[in-house]
Amino acid sequence: MKILSIESSCDDSAIALMDSQSCELLWQGKISQESSHKLHGGVVPELASRLFARDLPTLLGEFKAKFGFPCVGAVAVTYEPGLSTSLLEGVMMGKALALSLKVPLIPINHLKGHVFSLFINQDSMAQSACFPLSVLLVSGGHSLILECKSYQNMQIVGNSLDDSFGECYDKAAKMLSLGYPGGLIIDTLASFCKDILDGKIIESRLDSKLLQSYVEQTKLPIPLQKDKTMNFSFSGLKNAFRLKLYENEELLKLIDLSNKIQGSLKQDSNNFMESFIESKVQDSKVQDSINANLDSIIQKIKNNPYTLALCYNLQHSATEHIIKKCRIYLRNLKDSKNNIESKRVDSKKANFIESKNTDYITFKEKSSKFKHFAIVGGASANSMLRAKMQDLCDEFSQTLLTTKLEFCSDNAAMIARAAVAKIKENPSKFLQKDSINILDLDVHPRNIEINKI
Repeated sequence: MKILSIESSCDDSAIALMDSQSCELLWQGKISQESSHKLHGGVVPELASRLFARDLPTLLGEFKAKFGFPCVGAVAVTYEPGLSTSLLEGVMMGKALALSLKVPLIPINHLKGHVFSLFINQDSMAQSACFPLSVLLVSGGHSLILECKSYQNMQIVGNSLDDSFGECYDKAAKMLSLGYPGGLIIDTLASFCKDILDGKIIESRLDSKLLQSYVEQTKLPIPLQKDKTMNFSFSGLKNAFRLKLYENEELLKLIDLSNKIQGSLKQDSNNFMESFIESKVQDSKVQDSINANLDSIIQKIKNNPYTLALCYNLQHSATEHIIKKCRIYLRNLKDSKNNIESKRVDSKKANFIESKNTDYITFKEKSSKFKHFAIVGGASANSMLRAKMQDLCDEFSQTLLTTKLEFCSDNAAMIARAAVAKIKENPSKFLQKDSINILDLDVHPRNIEINKI
């Protein structure tokens, strides 16, 4: 059976086709909205909805031309969590397809989709070998530690109290007037700074001593240092970044100039160009001149050693905060396992048959079986986070699983892979061709399926 999947939770229109037996990704199409939201410094929900209404039919047309609809045995669609106006576009298309093709409609939780992005092009046996699974999910909207035993059985053990890891990066990039999304921009600048400090790059344009002094000046706090829970917080770090940024007037002048140009570009293009000149040829020259000027200013902001130092310290503090919380979680797993082993020894001394003695079997004991730790989500592509997480997993004898970079951000392939897992857990339920259930499906902007422990 082939599963046609639709993803429209935020700002990426995506459709994919997957074989439910082999879990092979047969085709995927994706249209990003990044260029449309870039000048706004973030996703504009109404604009996103209109772009989904335009782009999803375009992708569906490409799919139809390549495969046709007779091959589709089920339709999977993201229905939570996400922007309501974005989710609606995908769910409406999913309903229409399922009803017209007379196939089941499989609603998929977007967060669970990220978890199963680990197993795209891997069959159910490979998936089963990794479960139960501990997961760090970091994206533009979420920062979570999950314990996953199956598609239906997932629980949140750590959550963000305010902003997410990815949002912190996006807002920092916006403060620097570097555009949206900010994750890759900040990561690239931070890595560049680190390489200069480590002597891997001899950059003649930058004074390494000045850069080092800026790194010392712009050190940022690691959030919740004394907190013993597994919850995250990034709002304070974001504000600390802002305060350090305001200490450099030279950089602020460049940012202000960039913001003014970008503000002008947000206006209606025709009205904007008419204020300069009426000729279309000359309009094009003026537009090119404005864009070139903007690019030049943004490059100056990126090359400013104070910017590099700020990005480096933001990356250091944000990733250290995550590692600290994950270390608490992994230490708890290790301690619970040690406690259970001691209980097993005590039970043997009392001449109990261990296989039948279930008095000590608790949720913590089940947690001690977690041997794999994964990082998923759009922000899991962060280079420093991946490196530090590998060291942490080595410390606690955990096998680190990572999503391929091409599947880290939102995509329809992960929705299809999650649908395969959901169907296999209860085939009779999810393969019913029930038009009433299809029509009843609604969107949820917040996560409903995954509960907190």
